[in-house]
Amino acid sequence: VAPLLTVILILVSQHAEVQVTLLFGTEAMKIALQEQLLKQRGNSPTFLEWVVVIYVLGFIWEETMEISREGMRCYLRNMWNFIDFTRNSLYVGTTLLRVAAYVQQCREISKDPATAYIPREQWDDFDPQLVAEGLFAAANVFSALKLVHLFSINPHLGPLQISLGRMVIDIVKFFFIYSLVLFAFACGLNQLLGYFADLERVRCYHLPGGIPDWENNGDACMKWRRFGK
Repeated sequence: VAPLLTVILILVSQHAEVQVTLLFGTEAMKIALQEQLLKQRGNSPTFLEWVVVIYVLGFIWEETMEISREGMRCYLRNMWNFIDFTRNSLYVGTTLLRVAAYVQQCREISKDPATAYIPREQWDDFDPQLVAEGLFAAANVFSALKLVHLFSINPHLGPLQISLGRMVIDIVKFFFIYSLVLFAFACGLNQLLGYFADLERVRCYHLPGGIPDWENNGDACMKWRRFGK
């Protein structure tokens, strides 16, 4: 089930329905697709998104039956169940936000049909649909991580997975040492290039109001951002 869901999620992320229509659709279908793509708000879920919803309902039912069969204490002992719970929670949050966004956008369109064609870059940063898409992307990551659990039955990848699990603490220690070395070099580079960073900052933020001049001094603005100031 997990590999099949991963394939479906890949198709959703790549907008497979749009690509299939562009490649194999008739001219009338392509024209209808272009008109549909112009409508940014108030769109109903696609066929693949409905398939994902059905899968999520099945996953929730499966986890519920596992809890009733094994008990909550035994269920919490398996760390993979935390990933399943997080994944299902993100999918449920995505569904609720998509429903709320659809209702909200339909109300806006009923009052002013032109709002259906507002481009995404002009939407509010916390628009329910944008937040839902962010949660959906995070849930897809957890769904893909579930495939790692299948490696344990592989004669080649199973022992490697167990070895990596035992090496987590050692990896964290190595990363700590690496961070110290990186911090040491960062201090040295800041000592050498700090003066020039101030010059680049002045070149970048020379417009009235301290606005960065990306058009004429984009290179200076990029260098200034690298210093994180």
